[in-house]
Amino acid sequence: MLLIGVDEDVALSDSSTIWQQVARLSDPASDFLTVTAVRDAAHRACPDPTRAGTLLIDATRKPDPRTGEWIELAEPTPEAREAASTMWRNK
Repeated sequence: MLLIGVDEDVALSDSSTIWQQVARLSDPASDFLTVTAVRDAAHRACPDPTRAGTLLIDATRKPDPRTGEWIELAEPTPEAREAASTMWRNK
């Protein structure tokens, strides 16, 4: 199971936006947590209840640890967005 925490202004209907938030705002060293859990045999995501678990990802905005002020992220330029869009269309 995978649970991703995002800020309230993120469009939950757009998985691409959610994964962009994960890439921009989460640190694998501190924002990824694996919780091992025993699930019952009816759990459809993992038929083997002894190997089930949950990955939690915190992809929310965080304050700068040095200053305590909220970090403002730069938005990509229109040219960068177009280049990324073209690259993904050609894949």
